Amino acid sequence: MNKIIILGGSQTGLALARAFGRRGCTVFVINCYDGSIAQFSKYVKKVYEIYFNRNEDESELLNFLLFNKVKFKDAFIIPDNDYSVLILAKMKKDIAHLYSCLVNDYETIAYCIDKKLTYKVANELDIPIPITFYPDDQKSIDSIDELIGFPCIIKPKKSFLFKEDYKQKVVQVRNLEELKRIYDEIRASNHEVIISEIIPGDDSSLFLYSFYIDREHRVIGEFMAQKIRQTPPRFGTGGVIRSREIIPEIRRMSLKLLERINYTGFGMIEYKLDVRDNRYKIIDFNARPILFYELFHKSKMHFTDMILSDINNQHVNIPSDYITNTYWIDLFGDIYYYLFNIKNTNLTLTEFISPYLKKTAYDSFSILDPSPFFHHLVLNLKTLLKGRGNRYVVNK
Repeated sequence: MNKIIILGGSQTGLALARAFGRRGCTVFVINCYDGSIAQFSKYVKKVYEIYFNRNEDESELLNFLLFNKVKFKDAFIIPDNDYSVLILAKMKKDIAHLYSCLVNDYETIAYCIDKKLTYKVANELDIPIPITFYPDDQKSIDSIDELIGFPCIIKPKKSFLFKEDYKQKVVQVRNLEELKRIYDEIRASNHEVIISEIIPGDDSSLFLYSFYIDREHRVIGEFMAQKIRQTPPRFGTGGVIRSREIIPEIRRMSLKLLERINYTGFGMIEYKLDVRDNRYKIIDFNARPILFYELFHKSKMHFTDMILSDINNQHVNIPSDYITNTYWIDLFGDIYYYLFNIKNTNLTLTEFISPYLKKTAYDSFSILDPSPFFHHLVLNLKTLLKGRGNRYVVNK
């Protein structure tokens, strides 16, 4: 029986716990932050609390894994967020004799986590990217109107650090004065940023290519999804996502990028279709399992079996096709943003409800594993009552 250690405990970790638990694996969760819901799943045998910090200090986690090497003998460690990816990649060589890890080497991970490096490699490979500017200081952004124009967006080089502080992925700015003010505010918080054009198109212009590359560098699984709605709209995470057929151009560009950085394991690359030139432009790279992992199970895509086969060195024939037009929904986020933005959306009630009537998977809801959903509900209500968190960049 495989032992699985999920490093993180987020909604993604919950989907992983369910996926591997359904296959008879013994699942452990190492919580690395407050608000974990994976720990409440019936598929989780035991939970451990280790809150490593944002400075990527892996010492406490490393000591824990070394101390418990007998208990976790031959366990497989899976990170479920970007913090966990960086920490695990950093200490991978120190635990390789004891554990298998679903993470690439630290040098490879840098190309995925740091948007500046992602875009640099994409440029070298002639993979389209948004028009992007890398400011050194406020003086260097005076020419931004000529290079990109307004409105534009300020994007962090490392999204997960920025989102933790500001509760948003990017900041839209309307003019040069606003850009300078917000740029100063963000840099004062020690965030490195890039400035990017806004590619026109609604949320359904975003496409998600997921894949699994085994230890012999063979692509043994591929999956394409399309965002229907985001939470919040335009610059959020997936709210409603549907499975669809593979887009050959996205596949071609992705495989070229993956080969260049010598990537193995699971990952997901996000693109946006630019209607101005009809080209798919790379937006983001997730070097880990993603939030809508449960969609694979619902679509009969066997990524979990592929991972287990790979770590056990079993060359078995696993079906790589899947069911299209299956939906995944961020239940709380999707309902929240619809109800509180009815006046600002053209979405009819019929259009909103439509995905809920299809073959659907949810972020935390499961009849067979209900406890995480109720804890998630309480967590969302607390967040709503307290306000949305630490601080925001405010467009005055």
